[in-house]
Amino acid sequence: MKGLMKRPGVILILLVSTCLMVQPCGASGVNFLRSFPTTSLTKGVTVSATSVFVADGEQGVKIFDAGTPGIPQLGSYDTPGFAFDVVARGDILYVADGNNGLLILDVAQPEAIAPLGHYQTFGMAKSVEMSENYAFLIDYAYGFQIVDVSNPALPCYAGHSADLGDIWTMRMGSDGYLYIADVGNGLRIWDVGDPGRPFEIGRFDTPGYVLDIALSGSLALVADAWNGFLLLDVGDPSSPIELVRIPTSGYAFAIDIVDGFAYLSEGYAGLRIVPLDEFQASQSVGEFNPGYPIYDTATFGKLVVAAAGEAGTIILDVFEAMRPHLSVTMGGLEQVTLKPWSPVIWDVEIDPRSFSPNGFYADRLGDAYWVMVSGNGDIYSLLPGNFWHEGLAPFLSGLSVSDLDFLEEPTPGVAQGLPGACFIPPGRAKAYFGFLSESDDSGDGLEDLFFDFVEISFEVAPPEIRVFGNNDVEGLVEVSADGHISVHASVLPGDYHDAIGDVYVLLVVPEMQLAFWLNDDGRWDSAIVPYRSNALVGSIAALSIFEDIPAGTIPPGEYQFYVGLQLPFDHDCDGAYDLYYSMLRVIVESPSPVIDD
Repeated sequence: MKGLMKRPGVILILLVSTCLMVQPCGASGVNFLRSFPTTSLTKGVTVSATSVFVADGEQGVKIFDAGTPGIPQLGSYDTPGFAFDVVARGDILYVADGNNGLLILDVAQPEAIAPLGHYQTFGMAKSVEMSENYAFLIDYAYGFQIVDVSNPALPCYAGHSADLGDIWTMRMGSDGYLYIADVGNGLRIWDVGDPGRPFEIGRFDTPGYVLDIALSGSLALVADAWNGFLLLDVGDPSSPIELVRIPTSGYAFAIDIVDGFAYLSEGYAGLRIVPLDEFQASQSVGEFNPGYPIYDTATFGKLVVAAAGEAGTIILDVFEAMRPHLSVTMGGLEQVTLKPWSPVIWDVEIDPRSFSPNGFYADRLGDAYWVMVSGNGDIYSLLPGNFWHEGLAPFLSGLSVSDLDFLEEPTPGVAQGLPGACFIPPGRAKAYFGFLSESDDSGDGLEDLFFDFVEISFEVAPPEIRVFGNNDVEGLVEVSADGHISVHASVLPGDYHDAIGDVYVLLVVPEMQLAFWLNDDGRWDSAIVPYRSNALVGSIAALSIFEDIPAGTIPPGEYQFYVGLQLPFDHDCDGAYDLYYSMLRVIVESPSPVIDD
């Protein structure tokens, strides 16, 4: 509860702001932060910790600090060639430096970058990929080369492929195979377990031009130019299978997969972010269309670094797009109407992608809240054990995001079977579920809050009870001693047709302060017993309490006949079951005196 105690007003945002709900504020979910003045049509960016490394073509490489406000430039190095691509491993930067081949730089001190090693390729080094002690280099017309960099100061030849055509990008898979974007020949998969004898084991020829590849487990995502983005199953690398395609309004150029999200660069059509497990255009969680092409992206935390050619290198904040999606329903509905006896059953589903072990929020701690806001503004929290508490308190405190996995499915046993109506006066109410993180990734000075709610209408049509006497008279009946008394009642059940209750009949003698209860045997008793027990409200309808009784059998005086219906609910929260009743007053007169003539 630390976050709540620190700033009590924070949780109130949950109750009044619609900007923090499932969908992020603004349609894009992506916010532009700033740009760096890079100058060339480069496609190479990478990140390590908070450092951003940019392959800036003729200008060499530049390093920026994204962990410092303003994202200042830390250093630069003018390479001898044309810096196409970069990969960072700790304090070492590997540069595909065009005609200069592979350049290895010591970047432990960004303000004083120093050359560490160099390897001359056959042709032009356009892209670099690292795997353990080997650097894999696209060598333009010479396929790819494998360089042993176990000693970065003395890189040496380890192997190479034959001519593969115009290859653009390479990615090393978790299966140990090298995945190659061969522009005119599709996706190619090579076994490089023996660097001296690499060989091809599989291929998938796409309709377009393969420009980039991203890998996640047994999935390969391919940027196929005008043909869009293809998601392939490469569980069997010898026989890739196409799963789905997302068409593009632009030109599928570059892709990246981070924490279960695919970052799709469509050239001049901008950037799209799509969940990998719901790979459909309609499932986009974030979009950014600056009007200029994006050639490459690198992602860390909530920031995306994008190589945007002559527009420079830009920094984007994708926090809104990455915000966990919560969904709260009742019986699958976002708006429900409860009857008085209905239990409050909440179903909560959390989109766990950002909460995955490797996700953006994997290391976050916080508190989970269940909150009911009644129609009159009263706030109640649900506590562990299904107890309601007035005010704000966490349902579960000190959680890590992985602890929320139990909420991925409709919640069994959580907030189910609770009468709830005591906390929902007739009218409208809202039921919230929220997770208050201890982090401030949004940068607004407040702890991050993720929540959703369901709207509840609680409408009570209580039973209507009428008690009437002689000639269907209600209210007051005067009967002479030589007359007859009839007392009846009717029950209109309202919303309570299916409810079970107890019917009581009470006779009160005001002057003597006596009360008698009519039991189901038709006898008056001073004990409090129901006239009818466990009665189905909808079947009660009409009651004949007594009918056509000579008034002379009752002493003259004023009496009150009550008929009550007690139901097993406590909607007014007074600690007692609700009682609905009505009353008939009967005045029995003394016999008129007989006057002799």
